[in-house]
Amino acid sequence: HSPHSRADFSLRTTEPVTMLAGVVGESDPIFDYGKGNLCANCHKPRSINPKPDPTKTADTDTITITSSRWYQHYGVQGPMLAGTNGFEFGGYSYSNSFHTTSDVIGDEGCTICHMAVEERNPVGGHTMKLDGDEGELTVGCLTSGCHSEPFELNYEGTRTEIEGLLDSLHTLLLDRDWITASGSINASTSSPLKIAPAYLSGALFNYFFVEHDASMGAHNTKYARQLLESSIEVLTAE
Repeated sequence: HSPHSRADFSLRTTEPVTMLAGVVGESDPIFDYGKGNLCANCHKPRSINPKPDPTKTADTDTITITSSRWYQHYGVQGPMLAGTNGFEFGGYSYSNSFHTTSDVIGDEGCTICHMAVEERNPVGGHTMKLDGDEGELTVGCLTSGCHSEPFELNYEGTRTEIEGLLDSLHTLLLDRDWITASGSINASTSSPLKIAPAYLSGALFNYFFVEHDASMGAHNTKYARQLLESSIEVLTAE
């Protein structure tokens, strides 16, 4: 907000936000979710180098990673909600959940759930939190046209499911020595991580994309699930 210059509490901007694509061959998508566009000014990917490439499938194709932070920052909630920016392996289908296509969320964006209670509370409002010591905030989830009661944030066990898939992928990445026990990428300038065929690095990319989204699938359950399942399958098949 900018009340001193505008004399009201209107949002500074609701203009659509350009997201940086993190995968070779993908164009920069536009995020346009109403009031949520303000949130997306920060909750968006940063640049990544080198980008993973789905076409690099030959045994001789190698990607060289020289940073333990080879991911698109922690603010990837925007593209996850919009169903873009994941590494989509050939031969797999990817789709989006209701949150991505909902007209209500399309107009209100992140605020419909994360700011459902405006008063000073341990959750909602400007805390943006959906759970706290006093329980879960599901008022926004119960908006007409969305979910119905009874409702909990671990809807139909989806958050538990996504957490389990993340754990499985974490184990596969750890077994390959692509990540350390603490979960950081096992790479540096002096000791780069080389992955061949290079396209397999998409599994590493997807792991951090879903993990850093931090919603455990709540933002886009189908997309998160499919990114993790395909990543697990390609690494298991190798």
